[in-house]
Amino acid sequence: MPVVPYAPTQDTVTVPTQELDKRDDGLLCFPGSDRPYSGLAAKIYDLDDPGRMHLRYRYREGLKDGAADGWDRENNRVYGAQFSQGSLVSESWNGEGEMEAFLSQGSTELSVVYYAPAPPSFKMGHLLGTTPQGYDVLAYLYGGLQVNFKAALFYIPSIYLIGITIGLLMGFFGGVFDLFVQRMIEVFSNIPFLFVIIIVSASVPVPIKEKSGLGVILLILILFSWMGMTYLMRTAALKEKARDYVAASRIIGCSTPRIIFKHILPNAVAILVTLVPFSVSGLVMGLTSLDYLGFGLPPKYATWGTLLKDGLGNLSAPWLVSSSFLCLVSLLILVTFIGEAVREAFDPKKFTYYK
Repeated sequence: MPVVPYAPTQDTVTVPTQELDKRDDGLLCFPGSDRPYSGLAAKIYDLDDPGRMHLRYRYREGLKDGAADGWDRENNRVYGAQFSQGSLVSESWNGEGEMEAFLSQGSTELSVVYYAPAPPSFKMGHLLGTTPQGYDVLAYLYGGLQVNFKAALFYIPSIYLIGITIGLLMGFFGGVFDLFVQRMIEVFSNIPFLFVIIIVSASVPVPIKEKSGLGVILLILILFSWMGMTYLMRTAALKEKARDYVAASRIIGCSTPRIIFKHILPNAVAILVTLVPFSVSGLVMGLTSLDYLGFGLPPKYATWGTLLKDGLGNLSAPWLVSSSFLCLVSLLILVTFIGEAVREAFDPKKFTYYK
């Protein structure tokens, strides 16, 4: 399991902080390290709310260097200062009371605040960093994988049930029924898929989209994904129905559904079994693309497309794009290898010998 669970409601999302130490010579450094710290350091009123800072200083090589700011408990900026190599150059105060009382009031020690997206840190428990929303990237990737698997468990049986059934009926009955279904498939094939997604995203009410967003997206994907295998099954059914065992089944009185699903289907379905892994990869790419374009699942779902989109919007956080890209490529490569293995296992030429 991930170090920090994925929480769509942000109940467990925290802003990681790390307290800094002072060396004997007065230089600021990380705990357990003698290397002087360079960057921003802050004092916080409450660790449970790191967004409410008390004082913030800029350090260079362990010394205050640059601008410093201070905020009261209502988050109003009341203090400003300028430092140069540890020495105070100037300061300003526009708050209530004495400036010395403000600077000395209770707050945490100087700490580094890793605001989202935070970089990877083993000590903070975020092995791959955090997203702009503060989620742990490793947990987010795991949540996205769960979404892909859940979608595949519903998507794959649905499109194959529809495609196999219609393809068998087209190949077995032929004639007017075959021509009519072919024309209907041509009409469906020419409907722009992305336009349908845009229309549905704009017309579906937000409460329904939040509650059943995955179901709506899968329904649209299923409506446009069953047609490819229909022609393969139609061709296989046309070939199988001309064989002797089908004629023998008719002579002994087998019903039409029994002939189609009991005799023809087992002999014609092998070609479609090899397509299952590639259908999974197509589904993953489809969901990722829709989420990247902003027409996919609601924000409560962890999706790799959303992570890619956030990464391209935060180029200073390369761990977002790299982690999602590597996971996506790895999954597609593994699924493709499985598909090739299944295809070879069901290849009839593998068991054919010529003399």
